[in-house]
Amino acid sequence: MADPARPRPGPVLSGHEQLVNAVAFAPDGRTLATGSDDRTARLWKVTPDGRAEALGELAGHRADVRAVAFAPDGKTLATGGGDHTVRLWDVTDPARAEPHGQELTGHLDTVTTVAFSPRGNTLASAGYDLTARLWTLTPDHAATYICTHTPGVLTRTDWRERLPRLAYRGVCEGR
Repeated sequence: MADPARPRPGPVLSGHEQLVNAVAFAPDGRTLATGSDDRTARLWKVTPDGRAEALGELAGHRADVRAVAFAPDGKTLATGGGDHTVRLWDVTDPARAEPHGQELTGHLDTVTTVAFSPRGNTLASAGYDLTARLWTLTPDHAATYICTHTPGVLTRTDWRERLPRLAYRGVCEGR
């Protein structure tokens, strides 16, 4: 797009085994994410001259990846898919991207779009279940919300049952 009056096609990115459903550039314009029916997202390094190089594959969805979006700081990628989940990925180093936290569940059908708020502290998702969901990504804000709206919900027993891998923290104490 150096000359918008005469756009030229760039390189063909190959690597996905099936249809590509979604693409998004990181805010810095140097990293591209793609999501595919092959159940993966891929990251690509894009150079100023229009070339692209594969950086890595993000696997974890159990169905097609339908949506990809970068956080405003470019350090987190959100993916949504046919497995009714949203996943977050730490892409601080795109060549060594890894899952960030657990999958976000609640949708009853395919997640078709994801978008971060301008400050990156909230993620929106929508899907074929005809719902849009807002996910609070700041732990302290989420804990305050839980404690305000559902006091006592995170007892030691509930914590052990729902979060067995994490040591108990009394998040509602003193709030």
